[in-house]
Amino acid sequence: MTGKNLYKSYSWIEDWEPQKLRHNVRMESNGVPHTYVEWCDDNCYGKWSWHFDDDYGYISFDYAVDVILFKLKEFKGI
Repeated sequence: MTGKNLYKSYSWIEDWEPQKLRHNVRMESNGVPHTYVEWCDDNCYGKWSWHFDDDYGYISFDYAVDVILFKLKEFKGI
């Protein structure tokens, strides 16, 4: 997994040190699509971040409502 730090979380939220949060959604591959990050930036009510493990990328959310909205977006193919 070149170029991805497995021990670091990432986010676009300013003035906040990203961390793995309570609710995690596993991506279908070892990356996190840029369109998903943009969606989170535009639509999440709480904090969110993304991180990686050996095989997959993850987006994590502070609020359960953000997970529900994200999964609905993913299901609808938006």
